[in-house]
Amino acid sequence: SKARKGLLAAMVLVLASVVVYGLLALVAWYGSSTVENRCAMTRMRPSYEEVPLDLGPYRLVRYVEEVRGGEEEPKAVAVLFVPGNGGSYAQVRSIGSELLKANAYAMDVDSELGAFDGRLLRRQIRFAKRAVRFLER
Repeated sequence: SKARKGLLAAMVLVLASVVVYGLLALVAWYGSSTVENRCAMTRMRPSYEEVPLDLGPYRLVRYVEEVRGGEEEPKAVAVLFVPGNGGSYAQVRSIGSELLKANAYAMDVDSELGAFDGRLLRRQIRFAKRAVRFLER
């Protein structure tokens, strides 16, 4: 009775597991054989130019997409990328390559962990404010 209920519960669990895994395998096989990959590859040729500023311990860099067969057109809008805790200025390439009408700039804070030190965070904020004032010109 108790043993019988335990055996029945185990059989139901095994059967349910077989059904679930079978459905997952069917979905994986069907999905992979009929779904067309329509993603286009993004081609990036990143380059970074340091902006000659003396704004403290950090650097301001401009993302430049290397254009084949011509010069880059001047852009009227500037965007400042501020990397997160431990982030890198090079992460700007992801958005910089997609921005058509804007210059992408990034703060190089040397991958500092500002989230764990209020002094570093305040220093990064001061630098960001100075960089924004420079970019507004």
